[in-house]
Amino acid sequence: MKIIGIASSPRGEASNSTIALKTALDAAEAKGAEVEIFNIAEMEISDCHGDNYCKAHGDECAIKDGMDPIYEAIKECDALVLASPIYFFDLTARTRAFIDRLYAFYMTPFTENYGAKKFSLITTQGMPDESAFKAAMDLAAQAFATIGFEVVDVEAFGDGNQPNSLTDEQVEKAKKIGENLL
Repeated sequence: MKIIGIASSPRGEASNSTIALKTALDAAEAKGAEVEIFNIAEMEISDCHGDNYCKAHGDECAIKDGMDPIYEAIKECDALVLASPIYFFDLTARTRAFIDRLYAFYMTPFTENYGAKKFSLITTQGMPDESAFKAAMDLAAQAFATIGFEVVDVEAFGDGNQPNSLTDEQVEKAKKIGENLL
């Protein structure tokens, strides 16, 4: 099984969302999965142009940028874990651009072409109430479900305004996310 992780925090390696993502992928790898991480915060990813080139060219995007290797990894993977902080009511702008670029797979025979895939979402936030941004999380999960992914986990990690501040309980929750994909 191949699982790709999408990290999106501009805070880098000390980011709670990146730490949770790596923890989830490490747990999956320990159970035999092959894992790969893309840090989209460090990649050039343009906004979707909405030109419908992808609709006329079998899910190929006209834009050539950092999404190209991610598109290929998505086609080949069995599961994808997306990790994003929520700073102000929504996933990061880079994460939203990434999701918008998945329009290339919308209204195509994605599952028939590339097989069934699983999806999990990890968000981190300063708010202690982990349901505070449920609408943003549900919207991201719905985008993946719309193109054919089976949504496995949608989890928030709250009370994490400071980098590198996951609790032991949150680390265990992250491990479970990785294991649930197998």
